[in-house]
Amino acid sequence: MGVRKYYVYMYVFTVIVVSGMVDGLIKRWIPNTNFENPENWNVGRTPCRNDVVQFPESIGTVYIQTNVSVQEIILPVNGELVLADYVSLSFPSVLDGDTHCQGQDIHYNGSVGHSWYDPENWCEVADPEGSCLSESWPHLDTEQLPCELDQAVFPRSSGFHVDLESGVDIFLGKLTIRGKDFSTGQFKSYLNSAKGRNEFDHSTGSGTTSVNVRGQLCTDPTGCPCGNDGGLLEQKVCDIQATRCPHLLCNSPLLPQGHCCHICGSIMMLDFSGGFKYKSLENVIHNIVRRDQKQSVKVIVSRLQSDQIQVAIEDVNGSGQAMRIVDLITKKIQPDSKGNSKYKISKIHVTSSDHDHSGNPQAQTEGSRMLAPGSIASLVIAIVVIIALIALAMFCLIDRGKANTGSTRAKIHIPVLHWPFRRFNHEDGGGMELGPSVSYIDDGMTDSGHGFDNPTYHNNNAPELNGHSVDGTTPSTDAPISTIDLSEPTFGKRGQETAFANPMYGDQPKVDYSSHLDTTFKLNPVFSTDSLEEDSQI
Repeated sequence: MGVRKYYVYMYVFTVIVVSGMVDGLIKRWIPNTNFENPENWNVGRTPCRNDVVQFPESIGTVYIQTNVSVQEIILPVNGELVLADYVSLSFPSVLDGDTHCQGQDIHYNGSVGHSWYDPENWCEVADPEGSCLSESWPHLDTEQLPCELDQAVFPRSSGFHVDLESGVDIFLGKLTIRGKDFSTGQFKSYLNSAKGRNEFDHSTGSGTTSVNVRGQLCTDPTGCPCGNDGGLLEQKVCDIQATRCPHLLCNSPLLPQGHCCHICGSIMMLDFSGGFKYKSLENVIHNIVRRDQKQSVKVIVSRLQSDQIQVAIEDVNGSGQAMRIVDLITKKIQPDSKGNSKYKISKIHVTSSDHDHSGNPQAQTEGSRMLAPGSIASLVIAIVVIIALIALAMFCLIDRGKANTGSTRAKIHIPVLHWPFRRFNHEDGGGMELGPSVSYIDDGMTDSGHGFDNPTYHNNNAPELNGHSVDGTTPSTDAPISTIDLSEPTFGKRGQETAFANPMYGDQPKVDYSSHLDTTFKLNPVFSTDSLEEDSQI
């Protein structure tokens, strides 16, 4: 009984340990030189029984896995045709009446080498002999190739022609060709064999490509950097992939590390602490995307050489869902109020096509917002419209206030006399020199009693207008200029004789000021009276 419990505990422990480990991915080579592959023929289809098949002078290895019936086959000078078990070749002497096979010369073109560094030549598989995973998650452009701790597989019963002519060294975790594992030395020997030369082109004038096999896969629970980003290898990958980058519609596209094409969306950079498990984080992110917006976004999770986790979230067809996914992921992985994180994430930095904010997950703040010229123009127009609306509203309120008060207030028309006054500053205790007073004369006033002297000048002479006094006499040039002491004004005080009734409002009791006033005036030369006559004719 004790032994059985021991085995149970060991089994559980093994499952826990293995589940926390990160195995390297398996990347399978896609292109093949097989006879049944329509892409290997110049007409885009496989030969039919009325066709004549022509191979080039050199072809490498071509696998034939189904029965073939054609009129004729012109064989190559160099290369090999490999027939699978129970496969036959037949050459009928009579043409078939099938209207779908009219009969023509068809040329084989599958001998062209395909570049190792082309991301489209690799796919992820669950096992070395399996097919490409249809539901696999996307990878960075440089990570679509086998990484330094991944397994590269060339499948059984398949021919291939791989172009290694670049001079860029390659590092692999494992290398398997048709079910056989190769070490660095073994693969080097294979490249020098006749079969290896037919399948791999590996030397150029610029140098020889070295394929280095480490012999182990990734077993680090925190994940393993791919190792393909940066340097000549990434440059080689992007030289090929950049020609396929789509045209983007966002204002500020982003470029994830290890990727060749910019994206519209968001990039999350995560710092992690002790106890972090890459698989756990990857699974929770994939679950969020699968449940919510898998058709609207593409999510790429990767471990970088900078000991950070990069999560690239790309909007598909302008869906605009990237920031929503960022919010869902942040809420799921951020620490609680005590700083404890189930997923051991210590810091989150998010950059999007329009935002950039960083900080710890408890207090994430938005930083500078990048605006495109179009956005700035729209903002300016919006501000102008708002200001115009505010001004219009204020005008309406003021106009309405005037309308409401106009009916209750008496309208008083005060005649205006334009006079070019000089500016002065009032100082306490100072004095101000004034020119003679000028009474306003209305042409329609026949009663001389409506004219009056300003009693504040304390003089007896009538004011002059255009060199003449109001009463028609010529003023004395020796009349002194009136001076008012501003420190003790003599007007405006209730109950004093200097107050006077305004004659413009009808007949009022007349007050005789002659006994108190000196009406002798002299024009101040600093003022011009040229326009008084014109202004007074109102």
